[in-house]
Amino acid sequence: MIKQQESILKHDDISLSTSDKEVCWGSIVLYEFPSILGDNPSVSSGAPLTIGWKHSKTEQIGIDYYEYLRRSNPRRTRRQLIQDAGARGSFLLSQGYTLNDILKSSEEIDKIKESRRANMKGRFENFKGVFMMNAHVKSNKKPSEPRILAAKSG
Repeated sequence: MIKQQESILKHDDISLSTSDKEVCWGSIVLYEFPSILGDNPSVSSGAPLTIGWKHSKTEQIGIDYYEYLRRSNPRRTRRQLIQDAGARGSFLLSQGYTLNDILKSSEEIDKIKESRRANMKGRFENFKGVFMMNAHVKSNKKPSEPRILAAKSG
């Protein structure tokens, strides 16, 4: 027979008055994930990076030390996080990927981008209202046609 656990809130010896409440912070566990060859076609050119599924390192630090690190090393901006194709390629080579792996990934990304461009041809009129909805609301000017730019390296 399984005995149900009783709630700690039902015991008389536990006081929950406002004067007894306090918050305690312990430690933070940081997980480090490896950067690996990705498959996201949103890169401007070259092979994309992504993070791996399994963490490569775990570190436990106190909350005060974490806050100190955050104040002394502020977060990077979006622009600082962007790497050009050459930097990503060099990094991947240093991680053990072959030039063939990197080129194959870049070609697959280019195929996906080309497929998306082909699927959008002639369909802009269907979505024109969505793209232009806010453009003419903010000003009395007639909305201009947005330009869809595509480039292929190589």
